[in-house]
Amino acid sequence: MSKFLISTIARQFFFDSNKGSIFLLLITSSIIFFLNLNGWDLWNPDEPRYAQVAREMRDTGNWIVPHLNSEVYPDKPPLFFWLIAFFSFFTGGVTEISARFPSALAAVSCALLTFFVGRQLFGTKAGLLAALVLIMSIEFFWLGRRANIDMTLTLFILLTLTFFYLGLEEEKYPRIFYLAPFLFMGLGVLTKGPVGFLLPALTIVIYLAITKNFDHLKRLNILWGLIIFAGIVLAWLIPACLRGGEAYAHEILFTQNIDRFVDAWNHRRPFYYYLYTFPAGFSPWFLLLPGAFLWGFSKEQKKNRIKFYFPFCWFLTIFIFFSISTSKRELYLLPLYPAAAIMIGGFLSHFSFQTERTAFPFKTLILPFYLVGGAFLTMGIAFWGFPFIETPLSESFSFSAYILLLAMIFILGGGLIIFSARKRQIWSSFLTTAFLMFAAFVITVQGVLPNINHFKSAKPFCKRITRYLSEGKEIASYRVKTSPFNFYTGLNKIKKIPTSAELINYLDSPSTGLVIIKEKAFNQLQEKSLIPIDIHIVDKAKIGHRVFLLLFKGEEREEAI
Repeated sequence: MSKFLISTIARQFFFDSNKGSIFLLLITSSIIFFLNLNGWDLWNPDEPRYAQVAREMRDTGNWIVPHLNSEVYPDKPPLFFWLIAFFSFFTGGVTEISARFPSALAAVSCALLTFFVGRQLFGTKAGLLAALVLIMSIEFFWLGRRANIDMTLTLFILLTLTFFYLGLEEEKYPRIFYLAPFLFMGLGVLTKGPVGFLLPALTIVIYLAITKNFDHLKRLNILWGLIIFAGIVLAWLIPACLRGGEAYAHEILFTQNIDRFVDAWNHRRPFYYYLYTFPAGFSPWFLLLPGAFLWGFSKEQKKNRIKFYFPFCWFLTIFIFFSISTSKRELYLLPLYPAAAIMIGGFLSHFSFQTERTAFPFKTLILPFYLVGGAFLTMGIAFWGFPFIETPLSESFSFSAYILLLAMIFILGGGLIIFSARKRQIWSSFLTTAFLMFAAFVITVQGVLPNINHFKSAKPFCKRITRYLSEGKEIASYRVKTSPFNFYTGLNKIKKIPTSAELINYLDSPSTGLVIIKEKAFNQLQEKSLIPIDIHIVDKAKIGHRVFLLLFKGEEREEAI
């Protein structure tokens, strides 16, 4: 009786109350995204690069044209770097916290907005379920704690679509609600280029076309909206192109956008790439998406299907857009995660408290939770054996303890999910799954990631580099991305050597100090007898899966390896 009473009170306070739902979301999302934010160093490929761009902005005072390694950086617009630099004034410089804080803040904001949109579409319970699904998904959690641009972009796209839908549903709102989407699309463009405009604009147009509601375009004040949008973008773009020159203008306008979309030079993937990467990123909730689709197009939803069309068009537009693009990364799909979560939230809220076994869509809830429970059980058993396998990580008592804790939680929780699914207790299955994801995230940020930092971070190697660097000598790199070495040595300029011929000439130069080179490249040059005899290896480090060497010119030092 007391268990039933507690469960009823919890439902009424958290799932049927706006204030209770917001309180729960603020607590859980803040723990997930802000806890131990500086618990490990900035990792490749993106974090040290974006942090270094922000630091060079602060150091040089050039806030218009981003620079990396003291060279113009035309890959991205500046807004995300502005945010990092802004928060760095509170942390005494660009640090792990200031670099990651914009993403963490954007993630919490996205959770609250997802709740708000889900509530508008399907009710308070659906909104809360949607927000919990969002923050408990793997890719959203990961990018919400990294110094990556995509979470900030997702926030602006979500704000655009939120204000659009408010204006669509409620005619009582003032004019600013119809102009706000253009404001946020402008900020989205300043964050990551044209996708900040194209993704929400295509979603809006497709949704209005499917619902045959083009009359709404008149209320959007498109002319004034475009003026606001253009004003925001051009206020930065014009001075940036004037200061950066023709080459910068061509790079930021065409190469980094049109060329990357049509004929990418990196991250090239087949068109079906996201069919197998999205399920992994949206784990474990992607198993509920088929049921959500069936529910949205079922006869039961015929009267309210127009509401389901909104997140469905949002999801499908972004998925197809990036599937067509030749450049693909898992994180590109992040702006569709709120849409997927909202559809699942509506689906779960409709059936989560029913026990009727014959309801058609209700059956699609049972199998996913069986699979989720089985997955947790399997991972728990695998984790249980990990500390007994001889690896560098298993030698750490702290790491092994956290892994064993995860194993125990996964085994117990996986069994409870399966048991609840057998009893048709979808409410218990969902809450147990959400709790397991929450526990896994907390354990990961407190114990797992800090323990593997030694294998991923360039910081220890960089600290040693600064000890070897002599006054009046310069440091160079051969075919190595310099950003992690820039950031953790504190040097805004590391000479880049692109060819072996230039490297040989450089090694003969009297100004030569230190050279950072990959071990594989060094061995290839040594096999060809291209390395001078007065060049010595003074240090060596494995960062991620790559091994780097530090070369010194002169008499062999005692520190040499």
